Amino acid sequence: MDDSKKLLSVELPAEVLLQFEVCCGMVGRTEKDVLTTCISDFIEKNHYHEFDPFDATPEELELYQQVVSLKYNYFDDMSFQTDSIVGKYVNLADGSVYPDLEKLQNIDWESYTFCVGEFANPEFLASFTPNTKTLKVSEKCLAEDYVLLHELIHIHEHILDTLPAYYRDILTLSLYNDLSPKLKKRGNDLDAMLASFCHVVNEVMIESAGGTHSPLFFLKSLDIDLRRGYPLGRVLSYGWDEKLA
Repeated sequence: MDDSKKLLSVELPAEVLLQFEVCCGMVGRTEKDVLTTCISDFIEKNHYHEFDPFDATPEELELYQQVVSLKYNYFDDMSFQTDSIVGKYVNLADGSVYPDLEKLQNIDWESYTFCVGEFANPEFLASFTPNTKTLKVSEKCLAEDYVLLHELIHIHEHILDTLPAYYRDILTLSLYNDLSPKLKKRGNDLDAMLASFCHVVNEVMIESAGGTHSPLFFLKSLDIDLRRGYPLGRVLSYGWDEKLA
C-alpha cells in the first residue's frame, strides 16, 4: 500500500477528505502530494495543532499531563539527554549537544492535538497521526500507561526521522548495548528476540494490524518494560507479551 492509501486509512476530518476528492484530478500531482496539501490547509485554517490547556476538556488535560510526565520519566535516551545512555556519543567538549537535538529534548507539546474518544474499530486503543501531530486515545485507556508509552515511542521516532540518520543509529546502538546484558541476566537472548521480531512474517503482521514498528521501536519498548517492571512485550503489544512470557 502506498503512503497516500495508508493516510486514507486513518481517521481524517470530512473536510480534508472532501477536498482530497475534489483535487485528485489535478494534473501532475500524486495522491500523496494532494493529501498532504489538503491536511496542511485544514491545519492552517482550523489551528488544529494548537493545544490550549485552558480550553481542553478534563480528559484531554489529563492526557496531556500524563504524556508530559511519562516523557520526562522514560525518554531521556530518545531525548538525547547528556546524562542518558546516548550521552557519550553526543556530548560536545563544552558539555552541550548539537542544536538540532533541541527538537527531541524540548518537544513543543502545545503544537500537538490531544484527543480522547472512541474509534470506529473498537479494537483500537490509541493512535498517533504524524501529519496532524494528533494523539488520540480511547477513554478506557487513559489509565493504561503502557498504551501512552507505546504512542510516545511513535512520537519520538517521528521527530527523530526529521533529523540526520546517524542519530537513529546512535540511539539504536545505545539501547542494544544497554539492554543486552540486562536481558541476559534474566535468561533472555536479545539477538534471538531481534531475529524473531525482524522476520518479515512478523513485520507484515504488525504493519497490517497497526502500522510500521521498527527494530528501534522494539528495543525502546523492551527498555520501558524493564523500567516499569512490565512483562516483556507489554509496551509493544500485538501479542508479544504472550510470545515473550
